[in-house]
Amino acid sequence: MALVFMDCLESFISKMDFVSRNNFNSFKLHSLFSIKGVRREWDLLRASFNFWDPEDHVFRFHLDEICPTIEEFSAILDIDQHLPFAVPVLKRSYHETLCEVLGLPLPIVMKMLESRGLNLRLLLEEAQTKVPNSVLESHQKLSALAMAFIGEFLLSSPHSEFADVRISTLIPQLLQGKSIVPIILAETLNGLDAVVRGETSILLGSPSCSSIVSLCRRTGKHIRWSCPWWQCGLPILRSPGRDHVSVFGLGSNSFYRGDRVFRQFGLRQHIPAEGVPHAQKDLTPQLITKIERNLTHPTKG
Repeated sequence: MALVFMDCLESFISKMDFVSRNNFNSFKLHSLFSIKGVRREWDLLRASFNFWDPEDHVFRFHLDEICPTIEEFSAILDIDQHLPFAVPVLKRSYHETLCEVLGLPLPIVMKMLESRGLNLRLLLEEAQTKVPNSVLESHQKLSALAMAFIGEFLLSSPHSEFADVRISTLIPQLLQGKSIVPIILAETLNGLDAVVRGETSILLGSPSCSSIVSLCRRTGKHIRWSCPWWQCGLPILRSPGRDHVSVFGLGSNSFYRGDRVFRQFGLRQHIPAEGVPHAQKDLTPQLITKIERNLTHPTKG
């Protein structure tokens, strides 16, 4: 991560007043601060690549199969798993969208765009100079910060300081209360596929995948598994003999199969949730608190 970008980000945040910081919660990205204490075990993460199956999208350990799911990512990011999903919009040109979301004139927006995507450092620098005179302009300034957070911390790019320009289409949807979790999950699954297939040597999916490792190490005594199929309204693509849960990514979509995921503490997922006794319909506040406590203050071992 470029130090120049981090300096720019810290400068931006330091100048935010209380109202702006509170309004930033509208994007539901504030939980990033709660997982900052998670110790990333990179050796363990790299070792896990050897167990990833890019065809079935599972980590396979002999007879046990584990896969990151929407439910787990929602718990980690403290986002309601039942929210409607934000979906990246495909367009020929994103200039008008960026101008509208950021409230900046076209010549300035054009300076931020390069062949590798949207320059996040220039985005923050331009937004910092803007003095908002209305509620709309305040939201536009915060939108720049939200795009920087998403592009740098959730949707990793092989090019530092650059992000897929399609994140601009997510901002209005996040303000409408939609969830970014499926996109983060899709990018993570695609990133794992790319590593295993030799297309890249580093994980280009979401860095929060390392947080999943911490969550998966909890045992059944610490987490009561909640089946995610009850009220999610997930788009399910059915093919002969298989059920796929489709998740929408920026570059390309991905999927996982609920009937192939077997948790190490003994519950197999089904579509729908058949044969799962006492399955909860959603994550209880107590469970969310326990997960947050484990992530913020991870135990040793």
